[in-house]
Amino acid sequence: MSQSEPKVKLKAKTPPAEQLEHKLRLKTKRPAEAHMIPIKAQHHCNEACRTDFKGGLNPDYDPITGQCDRMGQIDDVPPHIASSCDEMWKDYCEQGTFLDANEIVIQDRDIQIEFDYPLKDRVSFSYHSPTGFTRKQLVDHIRTAYENIYELEAQTTTVPIGRMKGYCNRNETNGLFGISMHILGDLYLEQLDYEPRTKKVFMLIGS
Repeated sequence: MSQSEPKVKLKAKTPPAEQLEHKLRLKTKRPAEAHMIPIKAQHHCNEACRTDFKGGLNPDYDPITGQCDRMGQIDDVPPHIASSCDEMWKDYCEQGTFLDANEIVIQDRDIQIEFDYPLKDRVSFSYHSPTGFTRKQLVDHIRTAYENIYELEAQTTTVPIGRMKGYCNRNETNGLFGISMHILGDLYLEQLDYEPRTKKVFMLIGS
């Protein structure tokens, strides 16, 4: 198996206008023929279940059993890209147990994966797998490519990496990819789509 990308947790808040622009940009460039590749996980309760999304006590959490009402529930879950690893598919991790790692979700043997966020310009890398691509292979390729992108950006920028004035977000640098707004640890894989005609994978990256 080969791939052609170059070798080589502070939670940020995306300004609303910039995040909206990104989502609209994705909608305009994703072909209508593209189909979604679901990524699902089974919920396992942990300390985070004690509170609700507002930070208050979760009324559906039972302190005796240590479980909430979502225990065992299967949902679409966006993997945290920087933390994606083998363990997420076979054992407990903070986001649950991700399912169907070895299911072949793309039959084609040669594909491209397009990366556009939070980069200045889109870039695509080519991948080959003689038996098609599994769900786990795609997530692994995406994680590795992002690691290489951020490393090469750090090596080639002449602008020191820091924070945007007035925000906790990463500043814009002028390296090979022109990264802005987010560090690698901010990124989540919210949606994965494949377009068979062009043999290209598209992503919606959240933060």
